[in-house]
Amino acid sequence: MTAPHPPRSLGAKFTRALMLNNLLLLLLVVVLFLAKEFRDLANTTEQKVGAIASVIAQGTPLAILDDNAAFARSYLDRTLDPSVFAKGILTLDGRLRPARHDDRPFAFRLADDAPATDPDRLVAPVRARIADLARAPDGTITVSDLPHVIVARAIRFDGDFGGRTYDNQPIAIAFVAADLRRALATWFERMGPLIASALAALLAVGLLMARRLKRGITGPIAALAASAKQITETRNYEIRVAAARTDDEVGALIDDFNTMIERIAERDRALARHRTELENMVAQRTRELRGANEDLLVAIDEARNASRAKSEFLANMSHELRTPLNAIIGYSEMLFEEASDAGYDDFLPDLDRIQASGKQLLSQINDILDISKIEAGKMDVYPEAFRVQTMIGEIESIVTPAITKNANRLVIVGAADGGEMFTDQIKLRQGLINLLSNAAKFTKDGTVTLTVARAPDATGTGDDRLRFSVQDTGIGMTEAEMAKLFAAFTQADGSTTRRFGGTGLGLAITRSYCRMLGGDVTVTSVPGVGSTFTIELPARYVGTSVGAGATADEVETTAAAGEGGPAAVRARGPELTVMVIDDELDFHTTVRQKLAGRGIRLLHAYGGEQALALLRADRPDVVLLDIIMPGMDGWAVMAEIKRVSGDRQIPVVICTKTQNQELAFALGASDFLTKPFEAGELRRLLERYRKDPRDGQVLIVDDDDDTRGMLRRTLEKDHWQILEAANGRQALDRLTEARPAAILLDLMMPEMDGFAFLQELRSRPDGRDIPVAIMTAKDLTPEERQYLKATSERIVQKGSYERSDLVAMIRGLVGGADGTDGADGADQTSKASGGGERNAENPVG
Repeated sequence: MTAPHPPRSLGAKFTRALMLNNLLLLLLVVVLFLAKEFRDLANTTEQKVGAIASVIAQGTPLAILDDNAAFARSYLDRTLDPSVFAKGILTLDGRLRPARHDDRPFAFRLADDAPATDPDRLVAPVRARIADLARAPDGTITVSDLPHVIVARAIRFDGDFGGRTYDNQPIAIAFVAADLRRALATWFERMGPLIASALAALLAVGLLMARRLKRGITGPIAALAASAKQITETRNYEIRVAAARTDDEVGALIDDFNTMIERIAERDRALARHRTELENMVAQRTRELRGANEDLLVAIDEARNASRAKSEFLANMSHELRTPLNAIIGYSEMLFEEASDAGYDDFLPDLDRIQASGKQLLSQINDILDISKIEAGKMDVYPEAFRVQTMIGEIESIVTPAITKNANRLVIVGAADGGEMFTDQIKLRQGLINLLSNAAKFTKDGTVTLTVARAPDATGTGDDRLRFSVQDTGIGMTEAEMAKLFAAFTQADGSTTRRFGGTGLGLAITRSYCRMLGGDVTVTSVPGVGSTFTIELPARYVGTSVGAGATADEVETTAAAGEGGPAAVRARGPELTVMVIDDELDFHTTVRQKLAGRGIRLLHAYGGEQALALLRADRPDVVLLDIIMPGMDGWAVMAEIKRVSGDRQIPVVICTKTQNQELAFALGASDFLTKPFEAGELRRLLERYRKDPRDGQVLIVDDDDDTRGMLRRTLEKDHWQILEAANGRQALDRLTEARPAAILLDLMMPEMDGFAFLQELRSRPDGRDIPVAIMTAKDLTPEERQYLKATSERIVQKGSYERSDLVAMIRGLVGGADGTDGADGADQTSKASGGGERNAENPVG
C-alpha cells in the first residue's frame, strides 16, 4: 500500500499560490504585450509592403511597355526588406506576366532564404480579388493570407509609347508579399532579452513577498497547529502557544486559543472531581441494589412458591370437589331412570332436584375456578375452525330448557350467514350460553333474540368480524347498575341476587373470554324494556395460543371431522368399505375429501358397467349411487346390485340432485341424499352401517369407588363388560388378563397416577392402539393437555356429561352402531356440559 503523502505546510501553500499568481499575471501581461506588438508589427509590415509596391508601380511602366525584363528584374532587386520574400509584376488578370524572349516570368523575385514556393499558388489570392483592385480608389488592395501579407497595386502609364496614347490607364499589377514570421523573428531578437529580464524580476519579487508572508502569517499559524496537535495527542491542557508579535487577526487567534485551552483545563479538572464523586455514588448505589436484588430474588421465589401452591390448591380443590359431585350427578341420573322404569313417579321430582342442584353446584364451582385461573393468568386460548351455524345449533339445544322455564321464546336470526370462524369455540360458546341464560333468567313470558351478523373489519386488517347480539324483553337495567355489571361476584343489586340467584361471575368470565379472543362484550339497556348484550370478535383469532386447533383452511377436512391423528382413526372401529358410483369426477373428489381420516375405504366407479364389474371383485358395505349417468342409469344399476347381492343385499344410498325419494325407496334404496350435502350428514349416514362393537370389555381405572360403581352400572346397561382398577398399577395387571376395547382413566390416583399409566401403556406393543378416554376432575396445565392429546382419544371432565353421553362416547371410541363416532360423542359431551374452559378438555383427540 502506498504511504500517504506528508501534509504540506501552510507557508508552502502560500508561497506556491503567490508564485503561481505572479506567473499568471506575468503571462497575461506578456500575452497582451505580444498581441499589441503583433498587431503593430502587422500594420508596419503592411505599410512597408505598400510602399514597396508603390515604388515598383512608379518605376517599371516603361520597362513593361518596352518588355525590358532585365531592367524590371534589377529594379525589383533594389527594393529590399527583411520581411519581404516575394515581388513580381502580374498581368491585369492577376497572372504572372510572361517575357517575350524568355521562358521565365517577365519579372518575379523570391528572397534567397525563402522556402520553395509555387509562384502561381502564391499570387492566387490576388487573382481572386482583381475586381476589388479595379474599384479601389488608389488602385491598391491588401490581402491577408496568414502568415503572409500581400499588397497588389495597379501600374499605370500616362503618355505616348510605341505610337499609342495611354491616358493613365493600368498596364500591369505590382505584387509584393511579406512573411510576418520573418518580421516576428526579427522583433524577438530585439525584445527577447528585455522580456526575460522582466519575468525574472517579477518572480524574485513574488518570492520575497512569500517569505515575508510566511514570517508574519503562516509561521504563527503553523505554531498554533503544532500546539493543537500536541494537546490532542497528550491531553495536556497546560501547553500554551507563544504570543504572536503582530496585532492582527493571527495574534487574536492565538490569544483566543490559549484562553480556550485554559477554560478546557479548568473544566477537565472539574470533571475529574465530579467523576470521582460519581464513582463513589455508583459504588454505594451498587451495594444498595445488590442488597435489593437479593431481597427481590427472595420475594420472587416466595411468589413463585405461592403461585405454585395456589395452582396445586386449585387442582386439588378441583379434584376433591368435582369427584363427589360427579357421583351425585351420576347416581341421581341412574336413580331417575330406574325410578322412571319402575314406575316410582313420586320420586322423580326429588331426584330431578338432586340432579339439578348437583349440576348447579358444579357450574358454580367451575365458575369460581375459572375466574381464579383468569386472575392468575393461567387461562389459555385453544383456537379451532368451526361453523358458526353448527355452534349456534348446539347452543340452542343447551339453553332451550332455561328459555322455556319462564315461558319465553327463543328467536335466532342470521346463524346461517355466520360462515366459519377460527377462534376458541369453547370460550365463545360459554359466553353466549351465559348471556342467553341471563336473558332467560331475567325475562318472563317474553322473547330472547340471538342475532348473528358478519361484517368486514373497520380496522383495515382484512379479516371479518362476527357480532353476536342477545336481546331480551326483561326487566332491564339502569346506568348505575350497568356500571358495575361486569365486576366479579357482583350483580345489579342485592335484590336481584335474592330474586334470581347466581354468583355474579358469568358476565365477568364472559368479558374476560371475549378480550382474550381479541374482542369485547358491551351492553345497552332500558329499565322495564329489556337489555341487549353484544359480543364482537374477529372471525380469525390472531393472538398467541396454547394447544393445537385446526386452521381456518382445514374447516372442511379437520373441523368437520372431529379429532385427527392415527389414534382417532383407530378408535372408529372396523373399516367401512363404500363404493361411489357417479360419472362426475368432482363428486368422487368431494366424497374422498369429506371422508378422509374416517376409517373408510372407498371404491370408485364412473359408470354402471364399471360398477358391476367392480362389484364382482369386491363387496362393499354400502353403495353411494348417482341416478343420472350416461349409458346405464342409476335405477338400472340399483336393480342389478340387488340381483347380484341376493339375500345379503348391499345397502344403496341414492345421491342425486333430483327429488325422487319415493321412487328410490320403492325400488329398494336404503337412504337418500340430495346434492349438495354437508360432510357431517354423509358421515353420520355411513356410520349406521358399521358393525356393532358392543359386548366388548371396558377397563375403568379410578381410585374413587363411587365413580367406578356409577360408571360400571351405566355401561353394563349398554351391554359392556366391565374391568375395574383402583390405580395405574392394578390397571396394568388387568391388561395381562384381558385386552379391553377401551379404557376410562382418571389422572389423580395413588401409587401410579394416570400420566404414568399412559406412558407405560403406550410403551407396550399391545397397548399402543387401545382407545383411552381421560375422565378427570383436575384442571390441566397446557403441558399436561399437550401430552394427553398425543396419548389419548378423549378428555372428559367429571360431572360434565350425561349418562347417554358416556355411552355414546364409548361407542364412538370403539366404533358404535348408533352413528356417534369420536367427534359426535365429544360434541354431545360438550352440549351437556354447557361449554366453558373446563369443557375445552372434552374433544382434544
